Amino acid sequence: MQVRLNNDDINILMEAQYRFPVTPEPFRDMAEALGMDEEQLLGSLRRLKELRVVKRIGYYLNYRSQRRVAALVALRVPGPSLEAFKQLTRSDRDVTHSYLRDHPWYNVWIVVKKDSRGELEEYVEELARRVGAEDYAVLYGKRTYKLSVKFDLRRGVSWSLQGRLPEKVPSIEDLGIPMALVMDLRRGLPLKPRPYEEIASRYGLGVEELLGLVEELLAKGVLGDPGAALDGEKLGFRSNAMVVLPCEDCCEWVASNAAEATHVVLRETVPGKWEYPCYFMVHARRRDTALEVAHRVSESLGVEASPIFSLENLKPGVVR
Repeated sequence: MQVRLNNDDINILMEAQYRFPVTPEPFRDMAEALGMDEEQLLGSLRRLKELRVVKRIGYYLNYRSQRRVAALVALRVPGPSLEAFKQLTRSDRDVTHSYLRDHPWYNVWIVVKKDSRGELEEYVEELARRVGAEDYAVLYGKRTYKLSVKFDLRRGVSWSLQGRLPEKVPSIEDLGIPMALVMDLRRGLPLKPRPYEEIASRYGLGVEELLGLVEELLAKGVLGDPGAALDGEKLGFRSNAMVVLPCEDCCEWVASNAAEATHVVLRETVPGKWEYPCYFMVHARRRDTALEVAHRVSESLGVEASPIFSLENLKPGVVR
């Protein structure tokens, strides 16, 4: 069900997405910028979190920093097996995205993360066998240009000005940082005036010391997207298109020039099965908005940008 927002809600969520301050008292600083009381702002955020509009206030963790392998997997799953597929993947934490899409051949698209290619391919082969998938293609990521998913609640379309991610991301282990600390940051900050104090004290750090570490992890691409992660579907963003392009250098252009693009990823192709190396997402309230973005990218690059729309989120409400 779509949640209706008042004007204060919109202002708070826009600030929490686009201008979340990495400071000891971020909610006070947000309230000051918006000209409102801090407790009023926190109360609104708590209510929106209870409604599951706000998934978390915190940071995205780049899976590459954990030295994991990820792939977008396209499957042709027979209609009668879709429910079985949902049951098999719904509680699997290694399946982070799962969508039914309107592609004429591959109808189910998932993102799988494992510790090695061999483990990932064994998993997909077994999953395909159990649901009677007629065909599948494993599309490994070669480079991730952009991961930011932010929703412009006024324009009605995803909108992110995030710069391109570093090509190489150091591992958390190599940086000598406790994995538990990074996972605490990923899980989200408590909605209280000094949200970093509890995490900092847990690891024997001062708040300023912890924030210095956060800034370093953001700069190195280990963490990303400080602020609010929202459930777009609850806000009416249901016209979501996966746009694929037939050229490798397209990703560089899209990441730099298409602010509406999220998840800009260069992927390996599978000859004879999948020939599109560049992929990005557009989330919109209206289908024609997503189509306009795809058309503009196509016109600018002189190649066909093919949008594949989501029909159903098979893992709704997942906090990534």
